[in-house]
Amino acid sequence: MLILKSFVLAFSALFPVINPLGSALLFLGVVGDAPRDEFHQLVRRLAASTILFLLIIELAGGTILAFFGISLPVVQLAGGLVLATMG
Repeated sequence: MLILKSFVLAFSALFPVINPLGSALLFLGVVGDAPRDEFHQLVRRLAASTILFLLIIELAGGTILAFFGISLPVVQLAGGLVLATMG
């Protein structure tokens, strides 16, 4: 139950940062009129890369922060400033 709660919390925190609707429009602008098969292949690769990146950050984020000596409150403050700027 704790893992599910943590996942939902992390997902809801990262969702506005990822901005799937805005990213989809950007992706369509970059890809343009690619053939359908190539388009689907690019979408699958992009989705797999994004999921892998988020899983690595979710599982090893604390260790990475500790390695660089960055505290969690500093990351929270910086994240809040980034979201405020995006808004």
